[in-house]
Amino acid sequence: MTLRRRLALLSALAVALAVLAAIAFVVTGGGFLAQQDWWAAAAVAAGAASVLLMALYFNRWLSAGILISATILYAGAQALQQG
Repeated sequence: MTLRRRLALLSALAVALAVLAAIAFVVTGGGFLAQQDWWAAAAVAAGAASVLLMALYFNRWLSAGILISATILYAGAQALQQG
């Protein structure tokens, strides 16, 4: 597999993770505001996808984003355990 092909696959993975995280964050917010029980599962998915994406493209400027996404992931996991 050529380097160009590997970079193309990595870019496609990054785009897919970004779209997944964005949709999951919107769904999480909607579920939370509507006081639905499933918002926690969406928060875990959104946080995990976001942290994975930022880990793949780590830069020290992303540290705050990683902290925010990890906090959302933690809050969702805690809500799932209590629910």
